[in-house]
Amino acid sequence: MSRDMKTLGALRWMVMFAFALVFATPAEAQAPQREPVPEPPAQAPEAPEAPEAVTQEQVLPQGPRDVLTQAREDTDRREQARMNPTEQRALRRAMGRPQPVARHEADPAIAVGAIKVTVVDHRDIPVEGAVIRLGLMARDGGRESANGQTARDGTYTFTDLVTRGQSYRVNVLHDGATYSSSPFQLPQSSGMAVRVRRLPTTREENTVFQMIGQTMLEVQNERMHITQQAQLVNFRDATYVFPEEGLQVELPDGFVGFNGQKVMSDQRLEANERGFVIRGSLPPGRVILTWTFDIPITGDAMHFSQPLPVPTFRYRVLSDYAPGITLSVDEFPPPEKYEANGRSVFLTELERRPEDPRLSRIAVTIRGIPGPGPYRWLAIGAGAILLLMGFTWLFRPAEATLIAAAREDRREELLKEISELEHSFAKGEIGPRYRDRTLNAKVDELASLLRLDAAMNER
Repeated sequence: MSRDMKTLGALRWMVMFAFALVFATPAEAQAPQREPVPEPPAQAPEAPEAPEAVTQEQVLPQGPRDVLTQAREDTDRREQARMNPTEQRALRRAMGRPQPVARHEADPAIAVGAIKVTVVDHRDIPVEGAVIRLGLMARDGGRESANGQTARDGTYTFTDLVTRGQSYRVNVLHDGATYSSSPFQLPQSSGMAVRVRRLPTTREENTVFQMIGQTMLEVQNERMHITQQAQLVNFRDATYVFPEEGLQVELPDGFVGFNGQKVMSDQRLEANERGFVIRGSLPPGRVILTWTFDIPITGDAMHFSQPLPVPTFRYRVLSDYAPGITLSVDEFPPPEKYEANGRSVFLTELERRPEDPRLSRIAVTIRGIPGPGPYRWLAIGAGAILLLMGFTWLFRPAEATLIAAAREDRREELLKEISELEHSFAKGEIGPRYRDRTLNAKVDELASLLRLDAAMNER
C-alpha cells in the first residue's frame, strides 16, 4: 500500500472515530448553545467553486521533488474528493486549517489611531451587543485594556489610540469563550479594520477528543523526566468551553516540578495537587498542548498509571534506551526499538477505532533502570538526544502528510511573525521586554519544528 493511501486511510478512521464520538449521545444533547438570531433570507445553494486557472509554469514540475510532491497532492485531492462535505470540514479542522475567527488589515477609510471592530456570527450576520476587550501592550511591557460593545450593525470603533510604541489585540468575549486577533501595531497613515467571527458555544463533553497523545520518558539524574503532549481536536461547528472548574488532567502519584507550556490560543494549564486543569475554550480545529513533570527514581523499576481525560484516537509512549532497560505499557503492543544518530529509543503505540473499547488509562512500567554509574550516564545522554529530537518518532508514515503540512504552515507563520516583531522593534513600536519574551517563545517553537523536519528527513 502506498504512503498516500495509508495517510488517507488513517484520516478516514480518525473522522469515523470523531463521528462515532459526536453521535454517541442523543441528538438533542448535541445542539450547541446558540444565541437567538433572526433567520437570514432564503438563498439559493452556493455553486461549487470553479477551479483556479493555472499557468504552464505552475503545471510543469521543476524537478524530482516537485514530481513527487505533485503526485502526492493529486492523490490526496482525489481521495478527499470522495469524502462528503461534513467529512471534508472535519478533516480541515484536524489538519489545523479551519476558517480563522479573526482577521485584521489596514484600512485607509478608517481614521489614523482608530481600530474598527466588526463582529459577526457563524452565519456572517452582524452581532449587536458583542463585548469587546482591547488589549494594549506598551513598549516597556506594561499592559492595559479598553472595553467596548458593538452597535446594531455589529461594529465598535476605538479612537485616539497611540500609533507608536504600542501593540494591540482585539478579544471578543462570549459565553466563556474568547475570540482573539493576533497582536498588531497601528499603521501611521490609516486605521485598522478587525473582523471577528463569533461562533456559538457548547459545553458537551463529546465535543473534544485527543487525536494523538504521547508520553516521552527520559532518565535524568535521580529522576524520570516525563514530557507529555496532547493534540486536542474540536470537530464541531461550535466553540467548546471547558468547564468552569477546568478539565482535570491527573498526573501520576508523586509527580514534582510540573511545567505547562504557554500557548497563544485560549487554553490555560493551571497546576493543582492532582496535576493540572485546562481552562478556556477551543474553537473548531486543533491545538497542541505540552507539559512536563518529574517522578523520583527509587529503584531499578518504575510503574505509573494515569487516566486519559478525553476520548483518544491514538496514543504513543517512548523511552530512552540503555542496556537492560525494558518498557511495557498495558494493552499496548510490545515496543519497537529505533535507531537515530547512533542512539536507540523504544516506541509503542495504540490506535482506537470506533468499534473498539475506549482507551481510558495508560499504565507504564520500566525495568532495568541503571543505577549510579556509567550506564546511568549513558541513559542520561540518550535522553538528552531524545529531548533534542523532540517528538520525531511520534509521527508515523500514516499521518506524515498531515503532520508535515501542519508543520510547514506553522513554520511559515512563525517566520512572518518574527519578521513583523523585529520590524516593530526597530521602529520603536514595542519595547525590549515584550520583544524578547515574544521572540524567545517563537524561536523555541520554530527550532522544535526545524528539528522535527530534519529528523523526519533522516528517516
